[in-house]
Amino acid sequence: MTTASRPSPIPWLAAVLATAACGVACAPTIAPSSGASADAGKRPAAFDDAQGIMSEDAGPADAGLQCGPASVAAFEAPAYVPARAYQNVCSMGDIAAFFEACAALGSDTCGAWTAANVATDGGAGTACGNCIAAPGNGGAIWFDPIGNAWPNLAGCMQVLDPTHGLACAKAYQAANACRTTACDHLCLAPHPDCPDTCAQCYDAVDGVGDAGADAGCATYEAAERSACAVDFADGGALSTCAAQGEAAALTTVITLLCGPAPSGG
Repeated sequence: MTTASRPSPIPWLAAVLATAACGVACAPTIAPSSGASADAGKRPAAFDDAQGIMSEDAGPADAGLQCGPASVAAFEAPAYVPARAYQNVCSMGDIAAFFEACAALGSDTCGAWTAANVATDGGAGTACGNCIAAPGNGGAIWFDPIGNAWPNLAGCMQVLDPTHGLACAKAYQAANACRTTACDHLCLAPHPDCPDTCAQCYDAVDGVGDAGADAGCATYEAAERSACAVDFADGGALSTCAAQGEAAALTTVITLLCGPAPSGG
C-alpha cells in the first residue's frame, strides 16, 4: 500500500485567512498538520518554494538569526474541536471558486474571497466560507500557533475512523501544535545562515537522537504515536486524508467536512 505524502503548510492562505479568523476568535486553537506514516510521514514537510504558492511574507527571514527549535517551555496544547462530516454547506462549485481565488501567489482575489465568505467584524460571511475557515478550527483549515494555515487532517481522521480517530485526532493536534510552535521558522522561511533544516527541527523537538525523552515535544509525540498507530499505518485514515500534496489534501478535507454526503451514503 502507498503511504500518504506529507502535505505542506498553505501560506497563500495564512495572511488573509488568519486575519479573518482573528476577527471571530483571536486566541489560536490548533488542529492537525501533516501526513502519512507513524514516523517521518506524520510531520509537515519543508515547504517547496518551487510549487509557487508560498507567501512572500510567510516567514521571519528578516527577523534575525534563529536556528534550531524555538522554545516550547510555555506551550500548552489547546482543546480539540471535534469536526463534523458532510455539513453540506459547500458545493463542488464553491470549493472550485475557493481554489481559483486563493491558489495564486500574492493573489488579491483571496482577500476578496475571504472578505465575502469568512465571518469577521465586518460581515457574517457564508456558510461555506465559515466551514472552510471555521472559528475554533473545527473546519477544513486550522491555523498553527503563529498563524500559518494547514489542512485539518485531525478532523479528517476523526471522521473517517470512528473507532480510533477521535483519540488520534486529539493527540495528533497536540503534537503538531507543539512541533509548529518550535519549527515553523525553519519549515516556512529558514534563515540562510542556519545549518538546521525543518526535518532536523522536528527530530529535535520529538526526541529523535540525542535529545531523547527530554525534548520539548517528546511527550506529545509519544502520545500521538500510541493513539495513531492504526491511522498512521499504510492504508490508514491518514493515507486518505493527506492525499498527494497540500492542495489535494485540502480538497479532500473540505469535501469531507463541508461538502454534501456522497449519493447513496
